[in-house]
Amino acid sequence: MSVFLTLSRYKVKDTYATRQMLEHAISTMPAKGFTLHELRNLMITCEGRPRPDVFQKVRMHFAAAGLDRTAINTIYSHVLNPMIATRSYMNIEPIELWLDPKALRRGLVIPVEPDSMPGTFLVQDSGMVPVQTQVAIVNPETRRLCHTGEYGEIWVVSEACVQSFYNSKDSIDVERFQGKIADGDMTLYVRTGDLGFLHTVSRPIGPGQTLVEMQILFVLGGIGDTIEVNGLQHFPIDIESGIERCHRNIVPSGRFASLLSLRYLNPG
Repeated sequence: MSVFLTLSRYKVKDTYATRQMLEHAISTMPAKGFTLHELRNLMITCEGRPRPDVFQKVRMHFAAAGLDRTAINTIYSHVLNPMIATRSYMNIEPIELWLDPKALRRGLVIPVEPDSMPGTFLVQDSGMVPVQTQVAIVNPETRRLCHTGEYGEIWVVSEACVQSFYNSKDSIDVERFQGKIADGDMTLYVRTGDLGFLHTVSRPIGPGQTLVEMQILFVLGGIGDTIEVNGLQHFPIDIESGIERCHRNIVPSGRFASLLSLRYLNPG
């Protein structure tokens, strides 16, 4: 409550929060006694794939306090770069895509209509790549750029990137900080270890609602978390989401779904 009273009293325009902070606030206090009309950029840090339910919870809970839905912005934050992509001051709501689940398991990104097939996956964007940041989607094994319609490892070039770990001589660290694209130039990328893809969309921006084409980054999950079964890639968050939808008594984002997904992937 002290945090939100401070934001209201001093008419703070930009602030930062984690998903856990906001979920705690939503569960423990009403959005009363303060206003958030002046808040223009609530940055929610996300180290992996954004959960669409987080935006909805924050929007609905703080609507009574005057928080504009376009002020709720996801930030793709990584241990090697605090802000790889952002939706701040774009004045648009999250961009959502429904993906073909069978194609996704084969490494392909095919947007579909949500009711066109069973088990479609909903993904929410992680924001637009800033002007001074360069992102490449690379096959982590061949080190070649992925084709349009494929997802791969997110490689980043930015002044905000960590350059090295202090006194580390580990060869893995060298690979992480000196990623080179095969058949590319000599640019050195930082390898995030996260899988994702770039997607081009058009949205009305500004007072005149001019249609602007922009390239948006979607983060799917970490390579280390992805599980291969019979040659197909599975993201734990998708398995958990499927389990949550199979029965009304399973609480969304609960620990029960996580335990069931582990059981599914490791039946022994």
